Amino acid sequence: MITTSIHDTFHPENLYAIIRMSTHLESRFSETLEKAISLAKKVTSVNRDILPQHQFVIMFEFNGIICYVTADSDPELVLRDYSRAIDDPEITEIGPNYKAALSAAEIARDQELQAKRAAKIREEQRLSEKALLRATKRLDDILAKAPKFILINSPESYKATCVKCDSGAVRYAEKLMRITEFFLAAGSDFETAVNQANRLVDEVERTSGSIWGEAMQLACQFWTHGEELRTLWFARKI
Repeated sequence: MITTSIHDTFHPENLYAIIRMSTHLESRFSETLEKAISLAKKVTSVNRDILPQHQFVIMFEFNGIICYVTADSDPELVLRDYSRAIDDPEITEIGPNYKAALSAAEIARDQELQAKRAAKIREEQRLSEKALLRATKRLDDILAKAPKFILINSPESYKATCVKCDSGAVRYAEKLMRITEFFLAAGSDFETAVNQANRLVDEVERTSGSIWGEAMQLACQFWTHGEELRTLWFARKI
């Protein structure tokens, strides 16, 4: 939906016709920007004779940033300022006048934020590596105590299927089954045991959703607890 209103908020000496353009969550910024500039060109062309003193501005919101563009907006400059706004909590809107060159203060601000972001990324990586080491040690400790043999229906069919599966899916499934058996032996109910096992394996394997799904299918098909697992999976309880 597009709504139109006239404001003189940007410069007292000029009138701006502000046209609000709706956006879609699945859209990319570049696509939205292209549509906004195209709309600005169309509206400017149609209304030039009717409102000759007005500049037509398209306004849209993207990721919490209010963006203003005109028919003459340079997409590269808009993208530059949008990227700066995403990184800087002090910037809540951009445009409609985009400067070709940033001021010294703006450049210094960008450098400050980039340094903070780099430091944050390094810290997150350090914590992630530390967490991975802890999770790996815990997983290895439990696997050392877990049953060596998984209770499988049709062992020969299982082996034949594993040859065709992704190796990561096979590894995930076998760790999941062994660790679940460990928690079951310790007295946990099946839902608690398999969810605990899944969290532990996921922390270490960090696999994709498709590989995880393949591992679940493998366990559901051949594990002696496969039907119980399938019930939880379909009920989205794992």
